[in-house]
Amino acid sequence: MLKSPEEARATIAEWNRIDRGFLTPSWTLAFVLILVVALIFRVELLVAAVTGTLASDFVVFCVCRARTLARYKAGQPRLVTAADWASVSRSYRDAGVGEPTMSNWEIVAGHATHPQWRTDLRYKELLRHYAGGVVADIGCGDGRLCWRYEICAPRSYIGVDVSEGLLHELSARTFGAAGIVQGTAECTGLPSASVDFIACTEVFEHLPDPALAIREFGRVLRPFGKVVIQSPNATRLRNANPFHILSCVLGLFFPSVLLRKTVHENTFVRAWTYHSDFTRQDIRSFLQGSGLSVRLLTSATHRFNPDGSLLHRVAHRLSRLPLISWAWGDLTVVLQKGRA
Repeated sequence: MLKSPEEARATIAEWNRIDRGFLTPSWTLAFVLILVVALIFRVELLVAAVTGTLASDFVVFCVCRARTLARYKAGQPRLVTAADWASVSRSYRDAGVGEPTMSNWEIVAGHATHPQWRTDLRYKELLRHYAGGVVADIGCGDGRLCWRYEICAPRSYIGVDVSEGLLHELSARTFGAAGIVQGTAECTGLPSASVDFIACTEVFEHLPDPALAIREFGRVLRPFGKVVIQSPNATRLRNANPFHILSCVLGLFFPSVLLRKTVHENTFVRAWTYHSDFTRQDIRSFLQGSGLSVRLLTSATHRFNPDGSLLHRVAHRLSRLPLISWAWGDLTVVLQKGRA
């Protein structure tokens, strides 16, 4: 059931392949630049040739992505319930190895030394919305939000995860001070109105029933408590092909035109898990009956360090512009519970 490191890397490589057609990212940019120059100088034959190449690349992208997503959607076995994940935990125990954490994924994906991961901008964005009180970290993994990013003191932190092994690691790293609960986002096991802040990052896209999870968040939050969700954006640009860019712009208003992922192959296990891309419309539809309202619904890329080089600082500012952020970034959603 468990994959070798080589298999894990191959899985991630396939994820990346379905984000483009037959042109590599560099060649796509080159063709776009050639098209711009040809349009400026009115070289009609060159415009036609480059446009045809980009159109063909977009068709290949659509066909290959649709086929791969259909294969993912039919993939079995599917990891859905807490019992399914418990069987995965047993497999790791039987193999005598620890369950993989986000750090393991970063290494396998080749991101461990990338500035995007070294500067932890995603987590810094999340921390900005925390104003004190008890934190419930849904899908906490090894609890790095507590012991690495220090969102709060361990005694004010509760990690919720389906993995017994990862919860043990959280407990060990905080010397038993952090709260641990074995549960799911849809059924956390937490008392009603017991927490002030819920963090849900790199998790929401994996849930079988996001709307049920939102209602559970509303139940366990105290009045005026906040939820911060970070998840993939369905309208994010996957390549620089102008035809793909146009489809993403249309997708802001007509989500049905998007080739959206709902399931993919797990990185470390020979099984399939939910991995949904969400639109703004999806998020708002999940809120019905939850008692939560949207305080912030935005999108931002975390690739550029605002404290880094001049190029990074300029790129970071540009990436925060509304149209650009919706094109390049992941979703950040801040929800708040009203008065009891």
